[in-house]
Amino acid sequence: DSDIIWIYNLLQDDWRKINVFNSKKEWIGIWDFWRRGEELWCIAKGVRQVIKINLKKESVEQYWDISQLPDELIGGSIMVGNDIFIVSHTRSQIYIFNICSHQIKLCIIPDIGDKLSTITFDGKNFLLCGYRKAVYLWNREQNTMRIITEFPDKFGTYSKEGETKEFWDHEALAFFYAKCMGENIFFLPLRVNQVLYFNKNTYEAHSLEIQGEDEMPQELKNEARPMKDKYSFEYIRENRFLGVYSFKNQIVFEIDTLKMEVIHRKIDIKDEDINLLQKKDVLNCIEMAGLNKEANNLKKNVPLMGKDIYYYLKNNKSMFR
Repeated sequence: DSDIIWIYNLLQDDWRKINVFNSKKEWIGIWDFWRRGEELWCIAKGVRQVIKINLKKESVEQYWDISQLPDELIGGSIMVGNDIFIVSHTRSQIYIFNICSHQIKLCIIPDIGDKLSTITFDGKNFLLCGYRKAVYLWNREQNTMRIITEFPDKFGTYSKEGETKEFWDHEALAFFYAKCMGENIFFLPLRVNQVLYFNKNTYEAHSLEIQGEDEMPQELKNEARPMKDKYSFEYIRENRFLGVYSFKNQIVFEIDTLKMEVIHRKIDIKDEDINLLQKKDVLNCIEMAGLNKEANNLKKNVPLMGKDIYYYLKNNKSMFR
């Protein structure tokens, strides 16, 4: 419900803002964005718009409506060439926005009885998923859909203290992020312990066990956990390492997509940087997020929740003047 995009300059140590036109004060919801030179192309899910930002001028250049349908919900999106493919979370269709012509085309895809959300592209086919325990292989040229439901036996199982059972939360998205890296396509689950990946040539499914992440479904409902999710996507490094944040263990781990190994990252903050955080009063923001009960934990992990940071900055604008 904001009308501001905040910019932090690491070199000058100051905050600036980009004003966004949002007369109805709706949730903007920018999750997917891509940089092309001095242009930043953003998909604003909440207001159902494509937004073009000029990075040099630090201002919004233009807005385009994705849909005028009042009940339309926008899912994930991906840029392929000069086209942005935007998934409808309400209907079996995909909006295609061309960043050169600024035209939007509507592509009706085969109905599979699921609400789609996440999308990625492997160079030949688009892979989509929704709520079901399935991945949908969509060929745009032929407009055909193949449904992959053959998952590894361990995927979606929970084991603890000798107890093993299968569970699937049909009220939650199956996967919140998907990315093609090298010869595999990775899917990060919202409720499942294992990470799923497919060979992009055979589309055979495999699961990657993450040490120390096994837990029963009811543990996701722990009120001490800030989100009822397993993981959060953080970054891609060297086009090889997939950075993931664990809500269970409050750590960052990397998936080496070449060696198929999991590396736990230890994040340390220098004393001078801790002093800077204290000076800017960011520690209060971190504590408010409920992720660090003791200040000493900061040296080990600094998991920041964007929504909490935004509201804290919104209520304490004077400290960044």
